[in-house]
Amino acid sequence: MISSQEKDGFRYFSVSSLKEFPIDVKIFPKQIRTSSSPVQTDYITPEEMLALCPGKFYRSLHQSHSTTVREAELICSPFSIGDAMYTSTPGISLLIKHADCQATVFYDKRKHVIANVHCGWRGLVAGIYTVTVNAMRKRFLSNPEDLVVFIGPSLGLNASEFLSYKEIFPKYFQKFMSPGCLFDLKAIAKLQIKNLGVPESQIHVSDICTYSSKDFFSYRRGCKENPCQSRKKSPRDPYIGNWTAVTLKPV
Repeated sequence: MISSQEKDGFRYFSVSSLKEFPIDVKIFPKQIRTSSSPVQTDYITPEEMLALCPGKFYRSLHQSHSTTVREAELICSPFSIGDAMYTSTPGISLLIKHADCQATVFYDKRKHVIANVHCGWRGLVAGIYTVTVNAMRKRFLSNPEDLVVFIGPSLGLNASEFLSYKEIFPKYFQKFMSPGCLFDLKAIAKLQIKNLGVPESQIHVSDICTYSSKDFFSYRRGCKENPCQSRKKSPRDPYIGNWTAVTLKPV
């Protein structure tokens, strides 16, 4: 479903299941620099990603596990709080940061609209996919039957342990629980999106687990290998995790 690419010393993954549509989707994992790399760091900056995308400029957010969805054209600052963006304007690259959370792309093939969503377990509980689809419906009259959805690499079942699930999850999540308090968050996401009216055949889910894959940064794996620091990061600090960039092409 995704394949590794390299250009100008940067690594990224392209999504084969979306190539038939006039959108550009690139998933940027942690970087392994080569001798041709312009910068010898293990992360990529928004400006470096934009140079590899067909967009003329980008929009990003200060993500906070909210259900705030913003129209990209109205975002004035990269530190605007939100966890999803949408646009109908070609040439704007929507950048979403993610580690073990889901970065999910929505494309309305009839209205030619895209959205990029950051969704962790909090987003699944709060219903950010519902908020996103409703925002597209209100702003562009999008019909869920016309949406194509891609859920990218994220935390897999075998790494999704939630010991306090009774306190944090709605009861129906337990239908997706395996022994050891493991939850299939990807299956929960697929069900939520399907229940919004998106045909199951148009929902594509990556089987890559960020915890298990050494290609991707994993918050859970990082904390296990090196206990997480308690210092709260500033949104201006360089982001060392993964990014998903989606850009609408002209038609």
